[in-house]
Amino acid sequence: MKSTSNSASLTEQQMLSIQADIDGELEPRQHSEVQALLAANAVARDFRKFISGTREVIRRGEPTRGVPEGRDFYWSQISRQIEGAEKLRPASTPPRGASGWLRWLGWGVPVLGAAVVALVMMRPDGRSGLETAAVIEGSQLEASGLVFRSEYDGVTIHWIN
Repeated sequence: MKSTSNSASLTEQQMLSIQADIDGELEPRQHSEVQALLAANAVARDFRKFISGTREVIRRGEPTRGVPEGRDFYWSQISRQIEGAEKLRPASTPPRGASGWLRWLGWGVPVLGAAVVALVMMRPDGRSGLETAAVIEGSQLEASGLVFRSEYDGVTIHWIN
């Protein structure tokens, strides 16, 4: 760090070095450079005095709040509340006659849905309902597309990229 003697202002790096020196974060070589800067520059000394004063005001003004009970007391309260909530919760049991039914319904509905989608996508002649369109080639236009035809619904959808 270069020190400018009797300079009217400090660089940001010089200010950071002074703050680090106050906090005791500098190596011995950097500490001696800051001490040389402080000896030669009145603005640096004023800055150090201001930062040190601000640090002390914050330390003295910060309230200390103690907790009347230890942390074991708070954890025991939390534990009691959890245990009380578990006692109040009703046991969740499925109805006796429908339990097997519900199991079949739970995995049967998605399988049935997939089968319906597969049937809708199949055409009567056995081909898929999705067909790729030929690449359109023109003098200034190149595009590709996708065509979906549904004979059942009487709909044709053209997707052009």
